[in-house]
Amino acid sequence: MSVTRYTGVLALLILFSACSKNNQEKVNLLPEASEKADIIRNENNAFGLKLFKELNAKRDGSQNVVISPLSTAMVLGMAYNGTAGATREEFSEILGWDMVNLDQLNRYNRSLIDHLHQESGNIRMSISNSVWFNNRLNINADFLKRNRENFQAFSSAIDNENQSASKLINRWVAQSTNDKIKRVIDEVSTSDMLYILNATYFKGNWKNKFNESKTTETKFHLEDGTSKPVRMMWQKADLNYFDGDRFQLVELPYENENYCMYIFLPDDNVKLDRLIGELNYTSWHENKKKLSLKRNINFGMPRFHCEHAVQMQELLAGMGLEKLFSNKNTNLSGITGKQVAISEMMHKAAIDVDEKGTEASAATSVAISFTTLVEDDPFNLIINRPFVFAIEEKQSNTLLFIGKISRP
Repeated sequence: MSVTRYTGVLALLILFSACSKNNQEKVNLLPEASEKADIIRNENNAFGLKLFKELNAKRDGSQNVVISPLSTAMVLGMAYNGTAGATREEFSEILGWDMVNLDQLNRYNRSLIDHLHQESGNIRMSISNSVWFNNRLNINADFLKRNRENFQAFSSAIDNENQSASKLINRWVAQSTNDKIKRVIDEVSTSDMLYILNATYFKGNWKNKFNESKTTETKFHLEDGTSKPVRMMWQKADLNYFDGDRFQLVELPYENENYCMYIFLPDDNVKLDRLIGELNYTSWHENKKKLSLKRNINFGMPRFHCEHAVQMQELLAGMGLEKLFSNKNTNLSGITGKQVAISEMMHKAAIDVDEKGTEASAATSVAISFTTLVEDDPFNLIINRPFVFAIEEKQSNTLLFIGKISRP
């Protein structure tokens, strides 16, 4: 049985700044809130795709990349509750939250977490949020309350002079990711004021099972013209499929069909990074709507593992969130009366796509050539070159994870 496991951690570190305290602008929130869930989810997905594109553009083309738009939106949403003035205005404009108010955004996140935590079948989806603050910081109680009520965020004061502070945070991370990610904080500095963390864990079984006895070693063709051996999994199934201009798109459902993985495979003469550079949320959404059922697909997909860590402050600042990071004009008065700014934002993610027990049985299995796996006149779709994957919860239209696999 093939299983996908994903873990992601996103951490914001807020640093005490030596800047003098500014006069804080008071934010006047709308007294009434209407449901604008479509706006929020569409803007979050669009921002997540843009973030993936920006990150991929800064990486070597041969590198694997994985990121969680959901995790990013959760941490930024919690931090947003502490912003005010020009910082909030910049924040809302860049993330597309200028069309909703804070109460609407918070209620959306609260209902989304509740929805995603409803387990069905063998799907396990866990979103964990936390706020860790220096016990010398006079933190705004309302900031903690809003994050507790809307993001289910655990909060705790820590002693920065105590070397066990980092161990406490990392222990929470490990527990929240089923020990897939064990370390996100190396050391808590005496100047560190606040950590805002999200940990996301996903585990799901495929609806259409891969046949473990037919997993074979085959070639995966790299964009530099070379190839590498991979363990290729096989299944024969009816799948939603679209043959687009310069690419193919296929949908792989999990046992709970609300969740699925999309595979975006460029044609063999098309560079994947070029297609990623042209990708936007409108085209992504339109291509998904063109999917239709194609029967009896002989589908081959490599087992793969990907880990990725990125310092995100420079990336986000380059996308327009400049006032949020280590700036004397940063306004986080919703968190504390002290002048603080975000000095570090770390994202760590890992994804495994494999078969249960495959490693033990593959070493002793008999190699089966591709020609023995398929019929004479089938439709064959083989993921044997670099591709993009995305995991989505379809009922809420939430883009959970997206990544690029250049070298499985």
